[in-house]
Amino acid sequence: MMTTSRILIQWALWFAAFWMIHLPKSGAFSLGAPFQKTLATFKDAVHQVNTNRKEITVEVAQIPEDLPGIRACRSTVDFAQQTTGNLLASQKSFLNATALTDPKLNAICVIARNAQGSIVGTTDCRVGKSEVVVNNVLVRPDQRGQGIGEKMMVGVEELIMPSASTTKLTLNVYTDNKPAVRLYEKCGFAISDPANAAVFGLSKLTGANLQVAMSKTIKR
Repeated sequence: MMTTSRILIQWALWFAAFWMIHLPKSGAFSLGAPFQKTLATFKDAVHQVNTNRKEITVEVAQIPEDLPGIRACRSTVDFAQQTTGNLLASQKSFLNATALTDPKLNAICVIARNAQGSIVGTTDCRVGKSEVVVNNVLVRPDQRGQGIGEKMMVGVEELIMPSASTTKLTLNVYTDNKPAVRLYEKCGFAISDPANAAVFGLSKLTGANLQVAMSKTIKR
């Protein structure tokens, strides 16, 4: 599928070619009707991309009202086992957002909505006395590349942490998930201790896909 950026680049190239072909030989700049229509279409496309990026909103999910939207968003995840129907218990729990309906787990979900109000990203948080654990960070595949993951991580800090009894955020990530590792590092997370640093180093050395813990302390 062609990305929006590639479409805009092609529009720009076509726009430049059209200008060169139809520019009057006298050198005077005159916009004909087809040229004006092309220019307007290009501006509309750029405006639509910018509008979509700006209109992503982040909020705390309301349960049970937002459960259908959360489940619909998570159903876009491509688990290899989905084709065979042999999902792991943890995968089924994630898809069904089971943790959000269990009051014992004290789980909260931060969601991202697009301009149409559809949920396009979810992030679960388990609020404890000594730390807030972030997990299940997901952005719908067709909505990636807009900074939604980063916006949700900021949302966790701004919407969840002020009322928490701790300033520590923690999460686990697999070393092969390089986009996630880059996102968390960009958001200020770091390998939490020497043991996890050793695991991370071993992963780099051997190429093994290992799970490491990352953490961040929020300033108040």
